[in-house]
Amino acid sequence: MRKFDRFTETIIGDHTSEELEAAIACGSTSFYLEGVFDVIDRRQACLPPGWALSHGYQTGEYNPQPPDIPAAINEPILMGFVRVHHGAPHWPIWLWKYDLAAAEAAAARVLGSIKTERKSAAARENGRKGGRPKKTK
Repeated sequence: MRKFDRFTETIIGDHTSEELEAAIACGSTSFYLEGVFDVIDRRQACLPPGWALSHGYQTGEYNPQPPDIPAAINEPILMGFVRVHHGAPHWPIWLWKYDLAAAEAAAARVLGSIKTERKSAAARENGRKGGRPKKTK
């Protein structure tokens, strides 16, 4: 597991200079009494294009396993933890670089695709005309 050391601003484990620059731009994500998604949204704005933050599963450990992210190019980097309230388990926050083509392919698998040539031809034609025809009453 690779993790960001906020005191020395280095990544513990093998890393590239690009990963280190993204981790330093993001900064530490160790927060207490803040929402997980608020922290992710605020830190995501600091990242260079092609990088993303996500949370892992709630855990009581400080040595969580990296999540399986299909669109990730390399192993995610542990950036810190967020504890929402006193006594609650903490959420690990992971930094990862995504492959845009893999992300689009995963989204297409979830959303589905046009299966027949007739439907795809109709979709292309409707796209040229500005979208699906409006329903008439």
